[in-house]
Amino acid sequence: MKALLSYWVWPNPAGWQYGDLKVQLLIAACVGLFLIGTAVRYWRGKSTNPVAKSLSSSWSVVIHWFAVLALMLVVSRVEQIQFFSMRILWAVWGIVLVIYIAYQIRNFHRKHYVIVEQKQTVDVRDKYLPKRK
Repeated sequence: MKALLSYWVWPNPAGWQYGDLKVQLLIAACVGLFLIGTAVRYWRGKSTNPVAKSLSSSWSVVIHWFAVLALMLVVSRVEQIQFFSMRILWAVWGIVLVIYIAYQIRNFHRKHYVIVEQKQTVDVRDKYLPKRK
């Protein structure tokens, strides 16, 4: 148990270099996440649905923050910065990301609606039908 705990919270795990494929893929994923946040901001600006626009107001900012935090975790691991390179921070980052995505999906399903236009037909027979008094 102690070995597992020290594996996750060891303050300075070594062994990562910028030339490693894993590090390059993580940096590319961070840049891709940042580009996705920019694309979401562009999509939100072009959206005509006011409900979807209001529900997605925080998405681009949060995606950018997740990308910056992941990039900070990668660089701190390579540069061997203590306490920012712990493995547990990656687990916390992933758990918070999953919770945020689940909350946003639930919130979007609960609050998203579309205004359906209703057409009223005028029937000449209506004036002859009985009405409530």
